[in-house]
Amino acid sequence: MKSNRGFTLIELMIVVAVIGILASIAIPQYQDYIARTEATNSLGAVRNAQLAVNEYVSRFAKLPSTPSSLNAYTGIALTAVSHAAGNVAQVTIMNNGVIEVQFKSNDVPELMAGKTYLIQPALNAVGVSYFRAAVGGSNPMDAKYLPKN
Repeated sequence: MKSNRGFTLIELMIVVAVIGILASIAIPQYQDYIARTEATNSLGAVRNAQLAVNEYVSRFAKLPSTPSSLNAYTGIALTAVSHAAGNVAQVTIMNNGVIEVQFKSNDVPELMAGKTYLIQPALNAVGVSYFRAAVGGSNPMDAKYLPKN
């Protein structure tokens, strides 16, 4: 009696097809995961600007109407690469304390290259209660990549 050992060609083709299907699902999900992680990591570069807006609100009980009024009080540069960190190219404080975050054009996932999003302050009776990420800016990124609050 002859014993057959090994896999048939059909069995190997089925395994390759299953691996291909799994890869076609997993790779885009992984890219989305990396993009969301980069967006969340960008919050570290925004902390100084958030603190400046929060300090202004604590002192005057209102949001800074213009970036120059915030700069006059806190002395923080409004549009500066010095606020950049990691993959963030620029952090800009705009009217009403809104902060725009812009990613670098290189060394970032393709989904994030040059994209922007906004961080909007929300007031309560004692000052800024939280900052909320929103779609916007000069080159807005997709909402699914925004950092969660």
